[in-house]
Order: sequence, then structure tokens, then C-alpha cells
Amino acid sequence: MDRTTDTDATWDVSRPHPRLWLTLALGLTGMLLFPFEEGFAPDAFAHARGVPLFAWMTAAFAGVWLLHRVEHAFIPKAQYLLMGLALVLSLAIPLGVRGMQRSGDQSAAGFFCFCLIVLLLIAGASAIQARQRPDAGSLRACLLRGPVLALTAPLLLYASRPVGGNTPASALQRLTRAAFAVLPHVLALGFALPFFLGVWRYNALSSGLGLRWQSFTIWACLGCALLFLLTPWPAYPRIPERGSVSKARRWASLATLALVAAVLLYMAVRGKFMITMIFFLPAFIWAAVGCAMVVVLIPWPAYPALPRLGEVPAARKMGALGTALFLALALGALGSFAYEPFLFIASGQPVSTAFDPEEEGGLDQSSPFKFFFLFVDFSAMVLPYVAAARWMGNRRSRPGYWAFALPTVVLCLCLLSILSPPFFYRVQQIGAMGWTAGRADGLVCGVVGYGVVLAFLCWAVWPSRNGEKA
Repeated sequence: MDRTTDTDATWDVSRPHPRLWLTLALGLTGMLLFPFEEGFAPDAFAHARGVPLFAWMTAAFAGVWLLHRVEHAFIPKAQYLLMGLALVLSLAIPLGVRGMQRSGDQSAAGFFCFCLIVLLLIAGASAIQARQRPDAGSLRACLLRGPVLALTAPLLLYASRPVGGNTPASALQRLTRAAFAVLPHVLALGFALPFFLGVWRYNALSSGLGLRWQSFTIWACLGCALLFLLTPWPAYPRIPERGSVSKARRWASLATLALVAAVLLYMAVRGKFMITMIFFLPAFIWAAVGCAMVVVLIPWPAYPALPRLGEVPAARKMGALGTALFLALALGALGSFAYEPFLFIASGQPVSTAFDPEEEGGLDQSSPFKFFFLFVDFSAMVLPYVAAARWMGNRRSRPGYWAFALPTVVLCLCLLSILSPPFFYRVQQIGAMGWTAGRADGLVCGVVGYGVVLAFLCWAVWPSRNGEKA
């Protein structure tokens, strides 16, 4: 296992701006080639097949080739062969699904074809790197790092931005630094804005500005992932060696893994695994991505070696204002939905209102099941988002700490507000009608949800033991 150092030089690269502008260019290209298909769940991958996908992949690989030239990187021929195979697949595989009549089937086929190509690139590039670079570590380490690089590429790009320097900057350099500074906010707004506009029924803005911005964000993140995955990068996500974490943290992490195992076992016994499959649908894939980022951004046991990002030097962290704005985007989006459940709870109605069995309904109604599902979906997106803010933000100063801690508390309160009404309903239902296995599912979901959110909140805002504010 290799060990990265937590120094500013680890994150410093001579010319990171080509990666920035190529990322933005790929986002714009994707926005033009892949317009959203509107409906109950808007889909960014509705047209990700055939010639449009081939054109975008060609643009992405042209960007990779340009980076190879700019950074004077040695790339083995096997990687170029891998990229050529991905291009062939991007054009050839979707041709076999043209016989599908329904647009939903075509959309799903395009989405899964694209996922297959990305997984092929991650596995192939990781294996080539392990074989060509002795300093990259074992094959297992490279295969672990590949998905981490793909998931966290925008964070790594932000951390590599130019900092300091007293020499006068040109107009282009000032523009580049400004673009680096707002990059996380621009990408985050692509997810927050459509949701906010949709909740408040601004349909014209949501289908116009909102969904186009979201399409830009999605394809910019995917393009950034390919740039980092297929071009050597000096700062690899850290894979800690055995014994490099404290005993208390190891026990806490193992307890978390035991809880996850117990929940999965319960779901297997109850036959509820099909519910989790919804995270593999194109419209809800970001919840699955968020769950994967938890492994990267939250400390885990040193053994087995689960990769996570190394610490960013203080000079490269986000300031108090940037942190507050970054979290405010999520707070505006989630709060626009969670304020009604919060007012419902604050009014005391869950306790004072008599149980009404007519409230039980399906997913498309105001039912407990719907709110349990929304809580899981929102938590899978919001908690990794907060963890990313914790990683990027400078919490050593008092303003920086509170700029992170206060919005984090409110976001977790919003999640608990969404969870509490269906949980109280289940408690009332069991008291009025007795126990059943289905009603017990609601209690399990509620108890686990409260525990996960509160444990995450304690981890996020708890001051560290080394004298820092957090």
C-alpha cells in the first residue's frame, strides 16, 4: 500500500486549468446532445445512445488526449485500445435496442449501456495502471482507487486549484481562479435548482433553466471523471494501512458495518430487496452514487482497506462564505420540501391527532410508505453532500466551523422532519390495530433512520481532539 502525504505539494499540479475548462466544455456538450426527457421522473439519459453518445465519448477522449499532450504524460497503448473499444461499444450496443417501441425502454437501455462502458473504463484503466506503474500499488488497490477517482473527480479538481501567489494575474488567470472557486457551487446548483423549482411549481423555469442546468452538471461530472480516470494524477485517494486509525474509530466503524449487515439481513428475510433496486433506475441513480461516496468521505476501518480521500491542506480548503453558500443550496432545495412536515410536527398534530386508517395509501399518495421512501432517497443524497462540504471546508476558524455546523444541523433536522410523520403514524397504527410484519417494517425503518442521521450529525459537527474547531 502506498501512503499519500497531507502536504500542499500533494495536491499541487503545474497546470490544472486545462482539466477545468475541458470539464466545463464536456458539460456544455452533454447539455446540447442529451436534453432531458420530461415526465414524472425527468431523465438525463433518455437520449444517451447511438450517435449522440458516440459523439460525446469522442469529445471526452479528445479531451483526455489533449491532457496527455499538455501534461506530457506517458500513456500505454493498451489504454488507447481500451478507449477505442469504448467508442465502438458506445455506437454498436445501442443499435441492438432500436426495436424497442417504448421510449422508457430505450432510455433504460441507453442508460445501462453507458454504465457498462463506464465500468469497463474503470476496470480496464485500473488494471492497466497496476501493470504499468509499480508505484500505483497492487491490482486490488488500483481497482479500489478507480471508482474513487470517478466518484470524487470534481472534488479533486477543486482541491487542485491555484492558491496564493503575489504576482499580477492576467484576465484569463483571474477568470480561471474565479471558475475554480465557484465550481462546486455551479455543479451543486444543477441538482438543487430543478428540485427547488419543481417543489414550488415553477414548471416553465424547471423544465427550461432547471433541467438544462442539471444536464450540464451531470455530463460535466461524468466528463471530469473520465479525465481523471484516464490521465495520471499525482494525488491518489488514500488507502490507509492496517492500524492507521484509532481504536475508538475502528470500533465505531465496525459497529456501523454491523448495523448495515443487520439491516440487509432483515431486508433479505422480509423480501424487501426489490425496494433497493429503485436506486439503479436512471432517475434515482444519484442516491446510489451518494451511498457510494459515503465510503470515500467518511472514515472506515483500516482493514479491510477501503479507500477514502486524503486530507486537503488548509490553504486549499473552502472559506466560511463558500461553505455556507454550498450548504445553502442543499438547504434551499430540501427545506422547500421539508418545511411542511416540520410545521406538522411543531404544531403537535402527530400526538394530538387521532389515528385515521384511511391515510394508508400507495407510493403516489400522501402515505407513510411514500415518506419513508423519500427519507431514504433524500438521506442518500444529502448526507454525502454534507460530508463533501466537511472535506472541502476550512473548519479550523470559528466562522468556518459555524458556517458548516449550523446548516448541517438544519439539514439533518429536515431529514428527521420527513421521517417523523410516517414513524408516528406507524406507532399509532400499531397501538390501534396491533402488530403485523409490514407495520414492523416501518418501525425498523424509523429507528434505523433516526440512528443513522443522529450518528452522522455527531460525526460531522463534533470538534476534533487535536485542538481544532472540528
